[in-house]
Amino acid sequence: MQIDPSYELIGARNVRVEIGGKLILDEINLKIGVGERVAIVGANGAGKTSLLRALSGTLPVASGEVILCTEPLGGLSRATIARRVGSASAAKELSRLIITPSLYN
Repeated sequence: MQIDPSYELIGARNVRVEIGGKLILDEINLKIGVGERVAIVGANGAGKTSLLRALSGTLPVASGEVILCTEPLGGLSRATIARRVGSASAAKELSRLIITPSLYN
């Protein structure tokens, strides 16, 4: 099965994240397609881990929308999200977010 190269594997549309009333991420927009590799870099406390957590659905967004395999994350069950997203942490400084295209629903 071949996947359309324009397939939005994961995305963020005007995502805003707040923790304890403190603004962590604001107006985050991105679109990652199948086969793309993306590095998220920044200083300590810049929000890298918060972004990964928001994209994987483990940190709620205050506003905006996260897209997972072309579907809004908010409309997916936890079981569906768990089947599509895997997260591995090799060290505190290194995290990977692994998204599996929705080939089999």
